[in-house]
Amino acid sequence: MLKRKEMKKRAKQVVKKHYWLLLILCLGMALFGTEFSSTLNFVRTERTEMDSKTKENKNAIQYNSRLALDDILNDALDGHIDEAYKLANNLKLEEITQNSTVQKGIVLGRSRGILADLVNNITSGYFLVVLLSAIESLGLSKNIIIALFIILSAIVLFLVWMFIKNVLQTILRRMVLECRLYDKVPFQRILFLAKVKKWCKVAVTLAMKVLFQTLWACTIIGGVIKRYSYYLVPYIVAENPDIGWKEAITLSRKMMGGYKWECFKLEMSFLLWDMAGFLTLGISDLFYTNAYKIVTYTEFYVQVRLLAKKNCVKGIELLNDLYLYEKADALTLDEAYIDVLFMDYYLPKKTEHLKGIKGFMARNLGITLYPRKEELQLEKMQYEDAKFRLMQDALTGKGYPSRLFPIPEKEKDVKAGHINYMRRYSPISLILIFFAFCVTGWIWEVSLHLVADGTFVNRGMLHGPWIPIYGAGSLLILTLLYRLRRRPILEFTAIVILSGIIEYMTSYYTECLFNGKKWWDYQGYFLNLDGRICAEGLLTFGIGGMILVYLIAPMLDNYLRKMKTQIAVPLCVILLSLFMIDQAYSFINPNTGHGITDYVSKTYIKTNSSVRG
Repeated sequence: MLKRKEMKKRAKQVVKKHYWLLLILCLGMALFGTEFSSTLNFVRTERTEMDSKTKENKNAIQYNSRLALDDILNDALDGHIDEAYKLANNLKLEEITQNSTVQKGIVLGRSRGILADLVNNITSGYFLVVLLSAIESLGLSKNIIIALFIILSAIVLFLVWMFIKNVLQTILRRMVLECRLYDKVPFQRILFLAKVKKWCKVAVTLAMKVLFQTLWACTIIGGVIKRYSYYLVPYIVAENPDIGWKEAITLSRKMMGGYKWECFKLEMSFLLWDMAGFLTLGISDLFYTNAYKIVTYTEFYVQVRLLAKKNCVKGIELLNDLYLYEKADALTLDEAYIDVLFMDYYLPKKTEHLKGIKGFMARNLGITLYPRKEELQLEKMQYEDAKFRLMQDALTGKGYPSRLFPIPEKEKDVKAGHINYMRRYSPISLILIFFAFCVTGWIWEVSLHLVADGTFVNRGMLHGPWIPIYGAGSLLILTLLYRLRRRPILEFTAIVILSGIIEYMTSYYTECLFNGKKWWDYQGYFLNLDGRICAEGLLTFGIGGMILVYLIAPMLDNYLRKMKTQIAVPLCVILLSLFMIDQAYSFINPNTGHGITDYVSKTYIKTNSSVRG
């Protein structure tokens, strides 16, 4: 086995060669909490709810038209359906009275008409009470309803941990293994488990590893030993994701026989780097040490694997991805990629004749008025061109030859739907993507609050189930940054900057508009600006934006394009109408109150992110 000094020397060379890719990968792991979570252990704020005395001193408890919907919800959940009906009706009557006394000609008057009655029923919470009344008629109590919400949220969080958070550690190791040997490692390689259809199998293997480690941890000493016994499991399934969980755990245990102490010493050799991270509040970890560590640990795996091969450890034949450790010869590559030698000649050349506003929007914003035949043909050419470039890198030895992977990767037909991140989006797709992320953001924040506090809180400034900043940010990333998509590093940087501008301006605007009320506050977070934005939040948006651009949005657009126009257009009109009504109402009566705007800062050391309101 190589000495630690030599392994670290090799690791430094790899980090230097793939610095930006490794930086983004390690940052993503830290934000997801998969690895390096201590990097984000900065001084933060926990926005705790004001105590009852503070609330009484700040605001008198009054019943008025700005009563938040979650207050009525709590009354209904307490079983006071009749009282909830009365409160909702009184609120509706009060709003009608207020609207009937204002000046004539008001555009958003709600004192007469069927539409006005519909809006009043929604904004007063009357429909919500009717729904809860129907649930109560089934015999479900408040505790059962809350328990169901909590159980459902817990199940969702468990599935996220098992199939995303846990699997990411294997994806990181696979990427690092390819970075060791090859000059070009495309960001899309993070999907290699999906391409070989082994994502679920790897998730089960890693979950079983955690289960056994947890059980061994009950014996204290056994937990420490087994941590190093199972140390190589993520690397083993990164090389061969088709290995069963029993074989992977057993093979790791056998390979680590005699090397647990070496692994421990290797980890301890980073103590000075850890001290540097502590002194720099995690900055050195974030920008260098994390990548340096994971590449060094990967070098350790490579050395242990080599020795296991020499010693003919039982089961070592399962680690059969030869071209992760040595490059294929030219003849082997020519045989595997013989079609690439002639592909450049047959690839159609991209030609476009769009002019005027259509051409400007298509070339600079990535917006097409409709998925016309020429646009679909252009996307196909873009996809073929991108695929050609990847295969050309593999043919010349610059990239990993995926066609030589022991498990064949399925190459999908372009017509069957593909992830072309350079695609252009139609206005209908953009509108539906906007609402998809608005609703997803609302569900995310409501779920986190529900699991943390056991209470339902309608998060956000609006009264409907959406938080616009998520949708607006998604649209601006997909359009304003369209021309940067071919350069992932610039795309990530631009997403961080754009997210900071959006979040800061939104916070500033709402505070000015609503007499200083805050729907989020980052005071006390590391590198925060006026409590409106912070480094951690912007880095999170950066990672999320990359996933949006290169994965989620193209996949979602594939389904949206299949939706019939007769359905998509009315759906967009309905959603936009409801959204505009909510915007107009919330401009006068913003959603405030318990768990939404009543936060104060409390400084302490914490690893979990606060929930944004």
